[in-house]
Amino acid sequence: MKRAALLTILFLASGCPVAEPRPASGPAGPVMEPLALQQARIYPETVTKRFVSLVDFEDAPEGARGFGQVSLFSFSPSRASARAAFAVNVTRTGAGALEVLLPPDTNLVMTVPHIHDFTGYALLALAVHVEATRDDLRVELTSDKASWKSRRTLVGPGWNNVLIDIRRLAAEPNFDIHSVRTMKLSFEEAPEGVRFVLDDVILIDNARYLAPVPAGFRLRKDGLDYQLILPNPARRIDIRQSDDALWREGALRPTVAVSAPGRAPATIGESLERLGARRVGVCDVLEHNLARVRLRNTWFFPTRGGEWLSLSVRRLAIEHTLWADGRCATSIELNNAGGLELGAIRLRSPGPAAWAGLDQREELLLSPFRGPVGLWQYLLPAAVARGEVLGANYLRPAPVEIALGRKDLFAPGDAGRDGFDESQGCYFLAAAPGGNCRFTVTPGREGLLNPAFRVAGPWRGDVSVQTAGRVVRNVGLADDASAVFLLPGLFTEPFPIEVTGELASPAE
Repeated sequence: MKRAALLTILFLASGCPVAEPRPASGPAGPVMEPLALQQARIYPETVTKRFVSLVDFEDAPEGARGFGQVSLFSFSPSRASARAAFAVNVTRTGAGALEVLLPPDTNLVMTVPHIHDFTGYALLALAVHVEATRDDLRVELTSDKASWKSRRTLVGPGWNNVLIDIRRLAAEPNFDIHSVRTMKLSFEEAPEGVRFVLDDVILIDNARYLAPVPAGFRLRKDGLDYQLILPNPARRIDIRQSDDALWREGALRPTVAVSAPGRAPATIGESLERLGARRVGVCDVLEHNLARVRLRNTWFFPTRGGEWLSLSVRRLAIEHTLWADGRCATSIELNNAGGLELGAIRLRSPGPAAWAGLDQREELLLSPFRGPVGLWQYLLPAAVARGEVLGANYLRPAPVEIALGRKDLFAPGDAGRDGFDESQGCYFLAAAPGGNCRFTVTPGREGLLNPAFRVAGPWRGDVSVQTAGRVVRNVGLADDASAVFLLPGLFTEPFPIEVTGELASPAE
């Protein structure tokens, strides 16, 4: 990390007032865009424009000096080695930030300055810059009645937009959300001092519906939680963080049970004790467009507290790709490198599913588990007419003949290198350098129902898709700028598809 240019170093003791530092003299810097515009651009959850800054270390129009906000901070308990300083250069927005050296077993305490009633806000957002990956950041809020501590939060090297879901505080016993007085930051398991930089502390109301989504879908975000309404059949999926700091995606989630060598995994319910008691989770909506919704839920099981050597080890990642007709392709990846040896794994899908490389089933038992890495994929068919054909199509993809396009590029989830990506439940192709892709699909004897496609560009702007002279509607752009679309209907004869558009340049 580039060391900040410190204007004044302050030694803060809990409960002791701090003299306001004086800014260093020097020429005025360049004129920057207003702070609120910077915050709206950098912090995605401010998209609703309903947010307010508690601390930003910037000069206010009414005369308040940004460096004077340092006096809002103290340490508990006081430590001679604790340091906090107004800093420049290492900032998330504006010109100022707070650089802190926090000793072990110490809290950085902020006195909430002007808004004590957090009613109506869903998130407390903090910009935190750290030098190394950590999983032990905790935020504690104290009201006039009681205190509340967040779950462990994962931060990586560089700037992190730390989001604390405060929407549930109104229901916390004894906590008074109308009178929040202090905020404490700590790294609970740090064996030595942690140096970090703190910038904008913001209250945000981020409740909104995400668009576009496929017809019949509704996707809402409120705080850190998601609510997904699906058709075929109509149902609601609540995606939220549980008390153990891991996320669960409701009726979409497969059940995973692991066991020690020589033992069978649990036959009912989740069993992850063998992976370790230390855990933290991250859940993201990767993509939402007119063709599909994709989300990824990752559970991390660090081998030691406080600091990780690598995020590439000890994780369970589950991705869901939900297409417009209601089908869901799920990919489960387990990386147990460095963990205790596993004897067996039992995987159970939420209903009868087509498992890639296997058959139709609801449960998969791997005994013994030949780890430490495993990858499994399945498709939950939609409840549509002749929906059983979807499972057959997944297990036996139709051959694709490419007339124009790249024949040397395959999707990472295409284990058989046959042009079908089992991880996302769709055919994968790539456009030729000129921005065209033409191919023919030949259905099998059971026919091809609602085939789904992803055609890599990367495309810029609108993409045109035609089949047998018919224009395909509801074409979406994936997170990697691929074109994604679904052809409704049952196809029993070979049919051509042509995809055209403008490709983005490598620099974009």
